[in-house]
Amino acid sequence: MNEHLVAYEYGAGRVWGLVEAPSMGAVRDALPELEIYAAVPDWMLPTDLDEIRSRALVSVSDENAVDTIFEAARLRPNS
Repeated sequence: MNEHLVAYEYGAGRVWGLVEAPSMGAVRDALPELEIYAAVPDWMLPTDLDEIRSRALVSVSDENAVDTIFEAARLRPNS
């Protein structure tokens, strides 16, 4: 499985997560509400990506993937 960087725009901001899936198409099919990034944004540091991986890595088959990403963002210190 590959990790795909995703974000969900909710009006007042964006929450980030990583989805394990065989392809971007699999993420798009299973979780159409998420924006999928082919590359890490220039402003995102490796430590940012590590932090996302540690708290918001979900499987494409997780029925609650978006909720898990939101919950991880809610529980993040300084958020």
